[in-house]
Amino acid sequence: MEKIGGSAKIRKIAITGAISSGKSALSDFLAKQGAYVIKADDLVHELLSNDPSIIQQIKTAFGDVLINNTIDRKKIASLVFQDKEKLEKLEAILHPKVLEEIKVRYETMASTSYKAFAVEFPLLFEIGFASWFDTVVYVDSDPALCKKRFMSRGFTEDEYSKRSARFLSESLKKKQSDIIINNSGSLRELEEAATEILSNRDL
Repeated sequence: MEKIGGSAKIRKIAITGAISSGKSALSDFLAKQGAYVIKADDLVHELLSNDPSIIQQIKTAFGDVLINNTIDRKKIASLVFQDKEKLEKLEAILHPKVLEEIKVRYETMASTSYKAFAVEFPLLFEIGFASWFDTVVYVDSDPALCKKRFMSRGFTEDEYSKRSARFLSESLKKKQSDIIINNSGSLRELEEAATEILSNRDL
């Protein structure tokens, strides 16, 4: 961990994993137990809703994708997840701002009494941001169960396949992670995993 002044900054923890593997549930347990938690997807939502520069860049790149002066997330998703080049263009607009915001928030929270600074980040490895963190946690779950969870939220199997195609292989990401949490069990087990992550500073 880095140091500021004479005291150590709080640990930086990344939470990543496949679609609907349980990243948010683990993040919520970490928050409940004293970590400061932010979610990359929430930061993206804030940018699409409130950042005039981002909204203008996306409007210029993709045309009329606005509803009440904010980006229509469903419309932009339908465009980019069918076209790799469009997806890369969108990510090139969004990701630098997301990473900047994460770093700014860390500097604000780094010397506080929170037990850790945790970021739920689905595309952590894909955009090369893993090395910034002290600990990378990969939430693992059976692919069939992930698909079932995803589709229970109103998405289709085709949407699951298209979004999953953006991710690097699970085996590669597991090898580069510090901790692998199996989330094919109960929420109680996942909560216990969160406790272990925060209590064991050697992880």
